Amino acid sequence: MTWPALALLALPALALLPLTLSAQTPETAPPGAAVAVARLPVGATVSATAAAARVTGRVRSASRDTLVLAMRDGAEVRLALAGVDTLWRAGRATGRGAGIGAIAGGVVLAALGVGLAQGLCDYGGCADDTWKAALAGGALGVAGGAVLGAGLGSLARTWRRVYP
Repeated sequence: MTWPALALLALPALALLPLTLSAQTPETAPPGAAVAVARLPVGATVSATAAAARVTGRVRSASRDTLVLAMRDGAEVRLALAGVDTLWRAGRATGRGAGIGAIAGGVVLAALGVGLAQGLCDYGGCADDTWKAALAGGALGVAGGAVLGAGLGSLARTWRRVYP
């Protein structure tokens, strides 16, 4: 196929381009907001800011242009996605707590294991015991710290921005 033939075939598509751009109205939801709302499960706690007012509730339903929230008092609030400035989702800090607990527990118990091994060593040939104590203490600290940190982190509520 030659370049002039290809250009001739592209002309109808280029002629229709202004029509498709003008068909979008300002009342439609931004694509990012529609994608963010589509990812929200029913029952998730969200906080939305629209027209300088903040609304917090549980997702009852969501469509491409409207988000319906159930408030604590049982009332429903319908938000047009075109007017939503920011959207936040409530969650728990379980993963963050597990990570912090694993690191802290591993370091503390590895250091405790090294101190204990060196304190109990009566002769100079305990270098292998020190590394073993550090590894064993670190492994126990990572496991125990992760469990404890996850438990404490699940008690903390966090907010993650989902739009914009």
